[in-house]
Amino acid sequence: GVEVKRLQRNLSDNEVCLTTEQYFWRVVILKEKLKTLSKVEAQLARILSDVEASVQAGIVTRNDLLQVQLRQNEIESSRSQIENALTLSQQVLAQYIGEDSGIVDVPPVAGEVLPEHPQGLYRNPESSLVLTNEYHLLQQNLKANKLQRRITVGKYLPTVAIGGGYMYDNLMDKDHPFWM
Repeated sequence: GVEVKRLQRNLSDNEVCLTTEQYFWRVVILKEKLKTLSKVEAQLARILSDVEASVQAGIVTRNDLLQVQLRQNEIESSRSQIENALTLSQQVLAQYIGEDSGIVDVPPVAGEVLPEHPQGLYRNPESSLVLTNEYHLLQQNLKANKLQRRITVGKYLPTVAIGGGYMYDNLMDKDHPFWM
């Protein structure tokens, strides 16, 4: 039982770390989406000025200008949604890690450098399995079930008892000893 509780605690620790990491990366992803939206907005602003000039020159119709403005409005709407999701994710991360300020700002991730290929981290699944807490917890469960089965079988096995006794009586001046 002590070993099982230790393994369950390790599982809980791993789950907390995993959840915290998921919240962290959600904030990073949303920040990167905001960067992308900023670049798209800048590009749309250049396109809008080009289309406005083209409309004034009579090269394109006003409909094309309205389509670009519609795309700008869609991007603004997306920005608003992402900013709200970012604020909410930062608050959830702060709450999960117990930050008193109520919001956690995540520093930007290293620029254009890609991490090394994970091929070097590959491990055979059979050898990795025995390193997990879940596997050890299942092993402890298996041991407990085997012991429980042996206890149950022991309850149904026949029992043998051996006893002995000696008795002596003297009725009417006749000695009568006997063993049992």
